[in-house]
Amino acid sequence: MDAHGQQWPHGWVPGQGFVEPEQDPDDVPLIDWSRRYVERLTGIDQRTRDDYLREVDRHLSLFVHTTRAGQVTPATIGNITADDVQDWIRLQETGEQNPETGQWIRRPAAPKSIANRHGLLWCIVQAAIEADPPLRTKNCCAGTRLPRADDEIVEEMVFLEQDEYPLTRRHITHEDARNLADWLVGTGMRWGKATALQAQDLRLGSPIPTAKRPEGVEEDSQGLAIASTQGISPVRDCELTGPFTGWSADELGRGRWRGCRRRVPWRRS
Repeated sequence: MDAHGQQWPHGWVPGQGFVEPEQDPDDVPLIDWSRRYVERLTGIDQRTRDDYLREVDRHLSLFVHTTRAGQVTPATIGNITADDVQDWIRLQETGEQNPETGQWIRRPAAPKSIANRHGLLWCIVQAAIEADPPLRTKNCCAGTRLPRADDEIVEEMVFLEQDEYPLTRRHITHEDARNLADWLVGTGMRWGKATALQAQDLRLGSPIPTAKRPEGVEEDSQGLAIASTQGISPVRDCELTGPFTGWSADELGRGRWRGCRRRVPWRRS
């Protein structure tokens, strides 16, 4: 009573206590709070902001709050609970079908997509906890059980023995594909970086041959690559320092890259 100015606290029923969790008079719909949170984020580009807003509009809009009596009500930043979060995760995991036609209204989401959206929701709820004054005291996303990408089946990683790869290589008939396979095996480079390589990325004349390729490219809201206007590279470099062995350095050193300024031997225009 003292903390509430000698008035009954919000949600308090005389003789029963708090039937439902106390609702702050400043409570707002979850979607409104989520959009406000994303719009105020700093240190992100416009494309990332647009991606977050799309996730809010398409997926966080599915959120509802179920009371202890089983009544479904609109979700607010203050009333959502851990059970509501779990229901939302389950809805994404199973998808939604039209009961009459059987067609998908909303297809099941991949575990990684669900985890990404849950992470965004966690940040949104945490912002409400850290607000001044706070809109809630506990993060309902803590302890959520998320779907696993491997269906909880752990597959053992199997490596080729040294004498097994030449046998496999003989069955790769296309020369460019065989070159790519040799490069991947010889360097340990991942598929994405290998297929992004350009001839200018190689330093074969140095004492220790290296390949250096940007890790990512900054993009605008339409997904088009843009250049830095600040004189600073907008990407981080990923550098592999050799020494490259076998085909990796020897074959390239014999001139396969001469006259090829932009594309590696396995890349097509």
